[in-house]
Amino acid sequence: MGKKHVILLSPLVLVIVFLVAWSAAGGAEGIGRRLTELQRPHPQTKTDPIVASVNGQPITLHTIDISAQTLRLTSPELDEQQTFEIALAKTVLNTALYQKAREAGITVSRGEAEATYKKTREMARQNPVTKEYFETLDSMPPEERKAVEENMIEGYRQALAVARWREQVVQESVPRPTREEVEAYLREHPNNFRNHLVLSPIIFEDGTTANRVYATLREAQAQGHTDVEALFRQAAQEYNPERKNFIETFTFLDPTELPDYARDALRQKPGTVRLFRRADGTYVLYRVEHVIFVPKERIYEQVAERLWQERKQAFVNELFKKVLREADIRIYEENLPEGVHISKETILQQLESSFNPGAPTPPKESLW
Repeated sequence: MGKKHVILLSPLVLVIVFLVAWSAAGGAEGIGRRLTELQRPHPQTKTDPIVASVNGQPITLHTIDISAQTLRLTSPELDEQQTFEIALAKTVLNTALYQKAREAGITVSRGEAEATYKKTREMARQNPVTKEYFETLDSMPPEERKAVEENMIEGYRQALAVARWREQVVQESVPRPTREEVEAYLREHPNNFRNHLVLSPIIFEDGTTANRVYATLREAQAQGHTDVEALFRQAAQEYNPERKNFIETFTFLDPTELPDYARDALRQKPGTVRLFRRADGTYVLYRVEHVIFVPKERIYEQVAERLWQERKQAFVNELFKKVLREADIRIYEENLPEGVHISKETILQQLESSFNPGAPTPPKESLW
């Protein structure tokens, strides 16, 4: 069959999928024609056989063909078996997850789903391409337009229910990282969350000289001198000629790691020239070149949130795989299109590989 692709498209991204495919579909006329093809009500007769079931809930050929048609537009490089296999895998996953949401008693009203759909439309009108898409949709015959919108609203309703079920399970099962865990992470990754401060300091032994040079530089700044930095370098070469590098760079997590004048500089803006008297009686005249400073507690908050998000994602991946493993998934190969050979094992491999960070063919679109 060739290289496999895993693409799981949620009903929430249905609109975007159509928009991305605009050019491939031939603009307004092409999209309009394909929308009609994809969304026209299709009776469940002998011409619409059941190709799979999830816990007894049937999935018809027409349902899969809706997703397959979309994939043909957005991923023309896929062969027919890949296209059908991906479409079937996506539908199996969505069906199994929605069943779990319903079992948990989570429902979404049509009104709420319709409101979400309308909000999406309003946001889409701000983009010329998406605006044209909805203009095309609005120009369709009433019955056909209604079929399109009903399908989209139902997709939103199911996806919103699944999202709430997922969040409910996550909140009940995934604890937030402790402060000890955050501190351990910072120790293991000392350079990931470091503050940066770059200064040009001049050291003076006596306050008279330091104040005189400081006053000269401040006056130059007040008069709008075009190159205060050059004047500062000149002063540094005159009063600290033994120093080869007039730039000091600090990387730190906690300001207590810094010398006193550098801690003072954290409160200043880049370009500021300031005189600081040290406890030993010496003076430091510094110029702030660059500063990135996030208080330690804020860094702790950011790390805790990052770890929690990673923990939640890992939990959700395992949750989805568990749902799939426990589901009664049946494939009716006799009803598959000619030339397509798919087994339950193949479907599960497609779905589970999309949750593995190291999978060789990650999904182009995530469910969320």
